[in-house]
Parts: sequence; C-alpha cells; structure tokens
Amino acid sequence: MAVGDIITAARYNNLQSRVATIMGNGSGDEGYGQSLNSSQVAVSEKVTATHMSLLFDDIAAGRIHQTNTSPNEIVLIAQTDLIEDSNAINKKGVAQYEGLTTTFENERFSIDVNQGTVEATGTQGQYTTQWNTQLAHIVNVTFTDSDHARHFFNSGSEVRFSANINAPGITEAKTIDWATMLVNMQTIKFDYTETASIGGTGTGSSLGYFDLTTSYQAVFDKAGTGQYTENHYIIEVKGNTAVNPNIITFKINFNDDDPTDPGTPTDEFVQGTLTSVITQFRATGVNVSVPTPTYANDVSSDLT
Repeated sequence: MAVGDIITAARYNNLQSRVATIMGNGSGDEGYGQSLNSSQVAVSEKVTATHMSLLFDDIAAGRIHQTNTSPNEIVLIAQTDLIEDSNAINKKGVAQYEGLTTTFENERFSIDVNQGTVEATGTQGQYTTQWNTQLAHIVNVTFTDSDHARHFFNSGSEVRFSANINAPGITEAKTIDWATMLVNMQTIKFDYTETASIGGTGTGSSLGYFDLTTSYQAVFDKAGTGQYTENHYIIEVKGNTAVNPNIITFKINFNDDDPTDPGTPTDEFVQGTLTSVITQFRATGVNVSVPTPTYANDVSSDLT
C-alpha cells in the first residue's frame, strides 16, 4: 500500500472508467474491445499503489497503440510512493494520470503505423472481357456483431481499395486512360470518418463507418482525363443498419460513360483484365489487436 494515500475511491473509479471506455468495450465511437488490467474498487476500499500500477499499464498500453512509444507524461507509482493529488516533477500525481487520460481520449482514433498490419483479405474481383459500359464490384464485409465493427474502426483500422488494368501491348487510348486513372488514384482508405486516397489523387469525402446509412452513399470519385472525363471510378457504401452496422456493402463502380466522340464512328472498348482489390489495415499490436472481419464478393457483382 502506498504511503499517505489520499486518492478517493470515487476519483480513482472515475479515472479507471474513462480508460476502460476507450480500451474496453465502450459504446458508439469509443472502445477498442480489449481486456483490462485495472478494475473498479469498492467505495470503502483504499486505493493502493497496486491499483495505480494496473491503471498505469492500461493507459500505457493504449498510448503505445496510438504513438508506438511508452508514455513519459506519467510514471509508475511504487509501493513506497506517496499518492499525491498532483506532482509535475515526478509525474506520479493523480492529476498527471488524469491529464494523460484526456489526451488518450482525444486521440482515441489514432494508431501508429507500427501497431497495425496491411493485410490481404483474399477478396478481389476481375473482369476479363472488353467492356464499354458500367461495371460494379460489390463486396460484403461482415463483422461478428456491431461491437466488433465498432472496435475495428475505433482502433484506427481501415478497409482499403485499389484497382488496375493489365493490358500488355494495348495502345488504344481509352484503355490507357483507364489504366492511368487507376494507377494515379493509388490506394483508397475507408476509416471511421473519412474516405480518401493514400498518396494518390481523387475526390474523397468526410464519410466513414459512423456516417453509414442503409442506402448507398458515394464516398470516393476518380475521373478520367481529357476526352475521357466522363469515365469514373466511384466507391459507394451502405450498412445493414443505420447505426453501428455489422455488415458493410461496398459497391465499386467502373463507369465507362464516355460517349462516342465526334469523328469516332463507335465507342471504344476497354481492353485487358480489370482487377479490383480489397485489402485492410488492421490493429495487430501487442496491446490492441482487433479480429479481422470476413470479406466476400456479392452474388450480384459484375467482377468476380
């Protein structure tokens, strides 16, 4: 037991509850779904250095997930330490723990790149014949339940998209423009509140998991260039429920809407093999690891 213990059970429980809301199950846009070291204490119980040590472990685990670095804003309280209200020098005060917890809460969607893994999902769609119409790659992402889905996106995990056209030796302008468009957009990420290209070009949106409805919403658009600006790669998404869905359906549209141009007797076909690829960035760290959902092409998908 720490010497001179002055922290009340109520104050400790409030602090522990805040940490548990982010590290544990939580609700809505809070909660990583992880097991906790710390727990609540009885109202009549004296808060000890052991309690504070377990709470330190939970806060540190969360901050390592967010920053890849052990926190230096607080220090582990030893059995012989005085538990003080505040001590900015030795960083063992309850106020210092509360301050870092506020940062932990505010940065709850952050994940350091080293605390996650880019993974193949085993799901892609291909179209191997020439085309000059609208094609759709429709993918269902299924989580065990709504908590699993929340934890995935709350932890900073993402669903990612890319596409390419393999057309060796093809010199036809439309095919080249489509292939170039898909290369330039690079990889698209869909996270808790945003859809955007990672290092590429295209028009994203401030729509993510927590903005889903049961109707399709367009979240990303990449257009062709020059005489092919009518052609678009568009991602649409919907959930099976309006709040915290556990099934997300992505409709990845390849819209070849370029009309027959003056002087061109027929609308050209896009040649080669079109491939649409779904990957993910998933929290896989020692401190925060969220199970993968399952990915599958929908039966109505043009790309299979």
